[in-house]
Amino acid sequence: MAATTLEIRDGNPWWLSTDIWVVPGDDPTGPPGSPVGGQTADVWATVTNQGPADVTDARVDFVWADPSLQVARSTAHPIGSGYVTVAAGQSMDVLCLTPWLPVVVNDGHECLVAVVVSSADPLPSPLPDAYDPPTYHQVAQRNLTVLASGGQMRVLTLTLVAGARVAKSAHVRIEERQSLDRDMVEHLGLSHLEPARAGTVRATLAVGPALCPDPAAEAKGHRELDVRVPAGTRTPLRLAIDSRRLQRGQYEAVHVVEYDGDRETGGIMFVVTHARDTSPSRTGEGREQS
Repeated sequence: MAATTLEIRDGNPWWLSTDIWVVPGDDPTGPPGSPVGGQTADVWATVTNQGPADVTDARVDFVWADPSLQVARSTAHPIGSGYVTVAAGQSMDVLCLTPWLPVVVNDGHECLVAVVVSSADPLPSPLPDAYDPPTYHQVAQRNLTVLASGGQMRVLTLTLVAGARVAKSAHVRIEERQSLDRDMVEHLGLSHLEPARAGTVRATLAVGPALCPDPAAEAKGHRELDVRVPAGTRTPLRLAIDSRRLQRGQYEAVHVVEYDGDRETGGIMFVVTHARDTSPSRTGEGREQS
């Protein structure tokens, strides 16, 4: 009999999984949305059974991490777990049974990871420190934030994490990728906005934590950096987002990607909108914003 495959699907790119989403507020059946620091939210995932047999009571573990490019087990924070039974060839949604209280880290913009655990499709042991969703179909990551900061300067802190015993040499760069497709724009509740011309939002990187937004200083940042992180430590990166040229009614995506050689090891996307734009009703919204 063929092996069972239990999957939480990766996104495109892989660190934008559409199978993980957040429902802010006290009603887990409400519409998806963005987590808000200090306010309760529920976290969901979709598990797909690609195998020939039904699977009963698979456990799904949910964790969050500080805004990071590559998320590591040693530095992630558990939220809780949920359980799901999935028939062969079917997909089922699973709710984390513990509500999530996002902390105020970069205004609540943490990264989420979901892992399905089952004897029907076990993960190898021991596992590496990095979650590494591209390697493990049971793991997915969601690093997407809608940042309502257009018309102003924002400086955020991202984190590079090295394993407990191995130093990291990372190449990090800001990239211009294809614009959001129509489905994602609708799912984000941004269909009332138009994409800005590429480069309207200016982003730069520097090593060190975010302090006070200083446009003159941040303009001296880089579009890409080589960073070495000693084993067992983390290094903060300063991401300056200058959206003062972004007009009301516009959005632009900023992608920050981490590489080990030619391999993508992590990433995060900020969809920058104008601070004065408000989203229409999210009734029927999909699972793209978390």
